[in-house]
Amino acid sequence: MRPLLAQTAELRIRGYRQALVDCGIDPGLSRVHVGMPEDRVLVSSIVGSGADALICSNDMEAAMVMSICDDMGIGIPDNLLIAGFDDVRFAQHLRVPLTTYHQPCREIGITAIRIMLIRIEDPSMPARHIILNGHMVPRRSAMGIE
Repeated sequence: MRPLLAQTAELRIRGYRQALVDCGIDPGLSRVHVGMPEDRVLVSSIVGSGADALICSNDMEAAMVMSICDDMGIGIPDNLLIAGFDDVRFAQHLRVPLTTYHQPCREIGITAIRIMLIRIEDPSMPARHIILNGHMVPRRSAMGIE
């Protein structure tokens, strides 16, 4: 893993590997590449290895990879499918609209504040995990659709 890799990125990698296993696909190390998204050598080596799709750990990284692919003449989605996470505002406005996983940011913030207020009232309350559902937003970068 690259130094200071966000816990969310690590969890996304873990989820990706589990999804491969669930589909009967070997999740070997060669399926996960960790590095800087603006690294042209890395992007070139991934695409050159025969990859036909990339899932980036967030939309900003996906946008950077898409820009490098444009510079290298790698057509998206014709030669490479790409997706990200977050559904940031610019994702739908990229030259090729980005397929992404939408996180319910407003609900995350509201839930965090509610839990913080409860915790202030009762500091002995045990830590807990709360899962909020997001959803896929299919766009042309991975689906060939608008």
